Amino acid sequence: PPMTRAMMERILLQAVEARDVAMTFAGLGDPMRHPDLPEFVRMAKAAGVRAVHVRTELLASAGPIESMVQAGVDVVSVELHAACAHTYRVTMEFDRYDEAMSNIRRLIDLRRAEEGTDAETFGLPFVVPRMQRRSATVADLAAFWQEWGRLGTAVLESPPAAFLGEDLQETPDRLADASNPLRSQRRELWRRMKVHSDGGVPVAECDLLGRTAVGSVARMGVEACWRETVSRRRDIRREQGESAL
Repeated sequence: PPMTRAMMERILLQAVEARDVAMTFAGLGDPMRHPDLPEFVRMAKAAGVRAVHVRTELLASAGPIESMVQAGVDVVSVELHAACAHTYRVTMEFDRYDEAMSNIRRLIDLRRAEEGTDAETFGLPFVVPRMQRRSATVADLAAFWQEWGRLGTAVLESPPAAFLGEDLQETPDRLADASNPLRSQRRELWRRMKVHSDGGVPVAECDLLGRTAVGSVARMGVEACWRETVSRRRDIRREQGESAL
């Protein structure tokens, strides 16, 4: 089910007690399709969240994009994964490249900056075009970087892994792995927790169905879920080694 206002309020009320929280809206359902996204961004900023990040395909009309920016979003990652219409069609499996490009440029034009500062350099939100580095996109890598490298925020990344029940599903590719080193990934796990829209908290961040959930913030609260997540990750590392899922 979609994230509700009541669930968001519960998460924010408890999470911001840490005073150094950054929050990402992402997932199987594009957050731009949620009618309350601008309100959620506004609630997070009002509660004291340091930075709000939205990860999206950015395939929306002008109104929702402008509302998201006006709400105070700090970072918008765009799932682009192409530098031409053909590659976009291959990677995304639909044909809306021109719309995505137009919306990125609209987002860049909407950036706001403190008076007296350069919007090109310091404007918010930071716009982060993303491309998976794999054989299907290799011909577009140079053009992608030429187009977006000037922003200073463009990202080349590895294809994501997904845990669905019993199996880890990865996209085999002939290119060298572009993911973060395991040491860096493990370090991130000690300061990050995923909460699904129903409140469930999976131990494995690539767990899309909640099969590794340690509990729910609706029943246990944010702090208890965080403690249980860290405890379970330590157990897995001790029992299965440093390279465990």
